[in-house]
Amino acid sequence: MKLSQRFFLSARARWALLISLFVFLMFSLFAGLLYKTTTSLMFRESEKQLISTMKDVRNRLSASQENLTAKKTSQLLSEAVTYDAQKEHIIVDGLVSELASDNIYTYVYDAQKKLVFTTKPTQTKYTSTTFNSTPIIKNIDKVPGFIMTYPVKAEKTRKIVGYVQIFYELTGLYSMRQELAKTIGIFLVIWILITFLCVALISHLFVKPIRRLTKTIAVIKKDPMTDQRTPYPNTRDEFYELTDMFNSMLDQTQRYIEQQKQFVEDVSHELRTPVAVIEGHLNMLNRWGKEDPEILEESIKASLQEIMRMKSLIQEMLDLTRIEQVEIQNYQGCTPAREVVTQVINNMKMIHSDFSFLLDDDLRTEKEIKIDRHHFEQLLIIILDNAVKYSTTKKIIHLSLSSDTHNIEIAIQDFGEGIAQEDLHKIFDRFYRVDKARSRNKGGNGLGLSIAQKLVHTYHGTLTAESMIGQGTVFRIELPIKTE
Repeated sequence: MKLSQRFFLSARARWALLISLFVFLMFSLFAGLLYKTTTSLMFRESEKQLISTMKDVRNRLSASQENLTAKKTSQLLSEAVTYDAQKEHIIVDGLVSELASDNIYTYVYDAQKKLVFTTKPTQTKYTSTTFNSTPIIKNIDKVPGFIMTYPVKAEKTRKIVGYVQIFYELTGLYSMRQELAKTIGIFLVIWILITFLCVALISHLFVKPIRRLTKTIAVIKKDPMTDQRTPYPNTRDEFYELTDMFNSMLDQTQRYIEQQKQFVEDVSHELRTPVAVIEGHLNMLNRWGKEDPEILEESIKASLQEIMRMKSLIQEMLDLTRIEQVEIQNYQGCTPAREVVTQVINNMKMIHSDFSFLLDDDLRTEKEIKIDRHHFEQLLIIILDNAVKYSTTKKIIHLSLSSDTHNIEIAIQDFGEGIAQEDLHKIFDRFYRVDKARSRNKGGNGLGLSIAQKLVHTYHGTLTAESMIGQGTVFRIELPIKTE
């Protein structure tokens, strides 16, 4: 098994994984920013509270003009507690509340750095820190927290009377941070699972039309001429258009395959006969016929006739190929309709003197149509030549010219054999002939009408046919008129 086959991932799975990964990265970035912002905010608030408490304590203790003692410290700090006789209750200001907080440890030392006061029933040695306005994080007795130490100076003498050390325990803050990280992690996992399931479902809906196309292609690979087509989706969106184009392309491809088979059959048959005839005459002449002037002349005449037939077939095939390669998008030339129709009719009268060509001209003025003159002449000659070939006893060809605001219509009617209704829609296919034997006797190769239709469609016109057996056929050509 090849490596690419062993590690094959469907487009649906890759899409789901990629989008899930993208959502994971985006959410992780958002969650990381949220986590960092939240924890930073909590730490900043803790720092602010510690600095505020330190400032209040120092301000209270700076009222002492002598070295701080336990009694003096208690007295200065207890001034924050007052009794309201009118309301008969004790008022405690914010400082006392802060000092009583479970996560704040306040230590007061005298000038010799001996502990004289603490808000908690614990003792700790003086911890030296840099005297600045920013606390540092330090572990005291394996407990993490902010610690800040500042000297206390007397208000009047500015003499150091003691030191204040405040420790803000961060255990609760760390626990909150861990809980926050855990919550974000759980929510992230749940969000990724939900996103993956939603994306998998959506990708399944999006890939479903492609899988239908794949199944149809697999069937076509086994049987190119299958009648199976891709079902259309319920919504008219890009997948609907893709399915419609695929089915249309498949129909067209199968028509081309059928036409190719018909082409091979017709061309092989058409070329086999003249080649066999020429070969037979040449063998006869090689054996003994070249000594007989009459046989020599007959053989040469028959061979030339067959060569002309092959030449005609090859020329029509080349004409059709050239027309399919015409770049008409930027073509700006125009052709006078009445002038060219009259010219072609006069030429046909000279070639087919036994036919009557009648023209009904309903054009008030000459009309310029958007088609190359050579192509317009070729189109008319193909239709008129076809009318002549399939006419019977009534050798009349009727033409009419008319127009509306945008188009000119040319109708060409013969009174010949006619075409059955079941064959009428096939007459513009390549190499199609209603009666192959009779068409071959008339010199037809089945390419003329295909060339005519290709010419008309190239110049954004229409070519249609109406016919009845035994009464003849009418071809209607519509071509756009040049606008000013």
